[in-house]
Amino acid sequence: MKIKLLKEAVSEKLKTGNRNEALATIKDVESEALNTLQWIGKTPEDRAEAFANACQVFIHLEENDPKAAITFIDGVGDDAASLGLLTMAQIVVKEVGLPEGGGIPSTIELCSLLAKAGSEYALSKGSKKHAAMLNHNVAAFITPNFDEDIPESLIETGENAASISLELRKEIGAALGISWGEWVVGIYKLARGDGDEALKHFEESARTANEIEDEEKIPIYLGWADLYHGKTLAKLYPKKKNQGIKLMKKAQKLLKNDDWSVKHAESLIERFSK
Repeated sequence: MKIKLLKEAVSEKLKTGNRNEALATIKDVESEALNTLQWIGKTPEDRAEAFANACQVFIHLEENDPKAAITFIDGVGDDAASLGLLTMAQIVVKEVGLPEGGGIPSTIELCSLLAKAGSEYALSKGSKKHAAMLNHNVAAFITPNFDEDIPESLIETGENAASISLELRKEIGAALGISWGEWVVGIYKLARGDGDEALKHFEESARTANEIEDEEKIPIYLGWADLYHGKTLAKLYPKKKNQGIKLMKKAQKLLKNDDWSVKHAESLIERFSK
């Protein structure tokens, strides 16, 4: 049973008030869905409770009633529990709508709906971090291929979410979050073909990456900033193509400890070297 089918089975029981049956259904699953749920709880009981709560949030969102979703979230426990459910539920909504093999989830509008209502709730609880995460997730869900293949109908939604997240991260002041946020906004500027703005954000992402307290993470964030700075030059500025390729090769060396990142850098270098 995949996560989408599990969600449907659980939601059907929740809608009829049979929460115990819903919990039992979740605990009985030993399949792909359960594997997907490992991150939401240490025990089958924990996962069952968390997933049932996420499904209840899902029901309210599908009914276009984000206020009811937030009311439910607020009632699950203390602020830590409620804020945890808020972000976890958004991930479950995304996972349920994720196409086979990856891509933009079919549930992206519900993810965005929860981000808007959830941000207001998180800020009312004094958590800029959770509000930033909710908006960052929307921006990221829309860009599984980074600046490539973003539907025109979703680019404004994603870009707005990325901008909101970045502003919140600036208010929080943590260099890692700011570097990440600048990079995502840069991706949307690159997707729009606005090279000058994209470069500004990738440059700021790189500058801020050098201020990250955890020195082991600096090469990762600096590498991705340089990689897409280089891609922007190679893609949008023909006369600076070689400069862009050189910067991408520099980024590849910085990303040497992550095989997927290195392969992605290789693919970009090969693509623009032709």
